[in-house]
Amino acid sequence: MVSEYPLDFVLSHRKYLTFIIGGGIGLALSLIVTYAFTTILQLWHMFSYVFGLAAAIIFTFAFHRQVTFNNKSKARDRLIKFVAVTLVLAGLNWLLVLFFTEGLLVFYVYAIFGVTFGISIINYYSNKHWVLSSDYSKTFKINHSYSVS
Repeated sequence: MVSEYPLDFVLSHRKYLTFIIGGGIGLALSLIVTYAFTTILQLWHMFSYVFGLAAAIIFTFAFHRQVTFNNKSKARDRLIKFVAVTLVLAGLNWLLVLFFTEGLLVFYVYAIFGVTFGISIINYYSNKHWVLSSDYSKTFKINHSYSVS
């Protein structure tokens, strides 16, 4: 149920909205790098996009760790998880952009926007519940205690 009051909606979805803002900044950074490498350096847009994704990955980890989830503990473990999730999603992102641009002939900037939005939902839940979870002790650990009756 959606609240009648916009402020209630914003407050109840604050963390996701912050995640989207950070992701939006990462997307802008990715687009700027991709566009610059494509137009100025005359590189193939998909090769340029690799550099754009790399810049966005570095920025978004720092932003989400510090701002969105405010979780500065276990930085090394979280970075490893973040990189693993991000590489999988970046690979999927790259392949989908390739499909839309080369297969369906969608302009690469539009393809990047659309694909990035779709993947952001998966990315948010991966970060919230696994990578940057505030309850690190309960994230995907197996309980080895058995009770014998």
